[in-house]
Amino acid sequence: MSPEAAAAGVIEDVIVDKIGSDHKKNSIRQPVRVVKIDTGKLDDKDQPVILVLATSELQLDSELLALAYKHRWTIELFFRWFKCILGCRHLLAHSKNGVTIQMYAALIASLMISLWVGRKPTKRTYEMICHYFNEWADDDELLAHIQKLQHHEA
Repeated sequence: MSPEAAAAGVIEDVIVDKIGSDHKKNSIRQPVRVVKIDTGKLDDKDQPVILVLATSELQLDSELLALAYKHRWTIELFFRWFKCILGCRHLLAHSKNGVTIQMYAALIASLMISLWVGRKPTKRTYEMICHYFNEWADDDELLAHIQKLQHHEA
């Protein structure tokens, strides 16, 4: 185990091809990686809280898996923002390049809206901009919405 993994709290990192009871142990079709991580917290009996992660990700370093888990809520919030605020309910592509382009386009759109409005975009702001692009709202309606946001912020 690397010093970085130990510093991240990784206790054990193994790849198994059988997991579970005798009845189900042959039902997995690919190797599973089991990583045990000391969270640095103690339970109510003053015992260390050990997190056990099971993943099909075999290439990523164990310290990066631990780090990803520690930042899981940030990742969840990002995808909530991506889906709810920006309206990206479905991926337009399923290849790595396609998903990357869609993510960058969403980030750029969000930053441009933030620069224009002067605050982080809301779902209503995104909807109003969509209405404007679909010609369901005119210039005055869009500007009124943005001015309302700017006055609300002040």
